[in-house]
Amino acid sequence: MGKSFTGFLKYGKEHPGELKYVSKEIGSGHDIAISWIMAKNGITVKKIPQGTHQECASTVGAGAADFSMIAGDVAFTNWQAGRVDVGLILADTLPPPFDKDPNVSSAKQVDSIPRWYATGTGVNSATPDSHVE
Repeated sequence: MGKSFTGFLKYGKEHPGELKYVSKEIGSGHDIAISWIMAKNGITVKKIPQGTHQECASTVGAGAADFSMIAGDVAFTNWQAGRVDVGLILADTLPPPFDKDPNVSSAKQVDSIPRWYATGTGVNSATPDSHVE
């Protein structure tokens, strides 16, 4: 399966409930995004909450979890240091240097990721229009 994101999804489907996912705060934007992607692909995971993106990267890098969805700058520095592999950039195109890594996919390249991710903002319905604007 290699290090590709599609290979990762295939593994997750073949091993339900075995993947350990470390989440930056349960319910954060990153947690909601990857949880939705996993659910959309029929993959169940064991969630391990952490407080920061670096804690997530460190947990994965130490082998205490299988994957996380973290901020790009944290992913980049940990990838540069050889602590984590990057398999997916949640964007339509891959920024350098990931554009030269055959194991890294953009969301646009992965058929099982719906096109919802580009931009989204949520506002409580009780928020005054003046604050929304």
